[in-house]
Amino acid sequence: MLKKILSIIAGLAAALVFLYLAETALHSIYPPPPGTDLNNSESVKQMISQMPLSAFLMMVAVYALTAFVGGFVASRISDGWKPVRSWLIIGVILLLSEAPDIGPLGYPVWFAIITLLLYIPAAYLGSRVMRKGNSVPA
Repeated sequence: MLKKILSIIAGLAAALVFLYLAETALHSIYPPPPGTDLNNSESVKQMISQMPLSAFLMMVAVYALTAFVGGFVASRISDGWKPVRSWLIIGVILLLSEAPDIGPLGYPVWFAIITLLLYIPAAYLGSRVMRKGNSVPA
């Protein structure tokens, strides 16, 4: 039981570390406009309205890779425990953590739909890659 819980904690930790590093890199590529207060939702809405398409596409890739990393790590650690459960839990937690922010901050509808639909499949793909590379039965 402890290994099950640790696999999910480790998967989430790996996903969050990856997300932090990737978002830091994105902020260096696409820095917020001068005067943007990232703690103020109106300021963030203004920033989002000015973002180029390429920034949104990179964010989609970052979110997909975040779920992939989480699913991979959780499945790797859970090894004998039905890996399906670990990647699915990671995908659902990431989805639920993003969903409340996506609408109120004024993201484009296409971005919101793609982002919310990709967490679970990306976590699954991470799990599948881990299992295929390590011959762990599905």
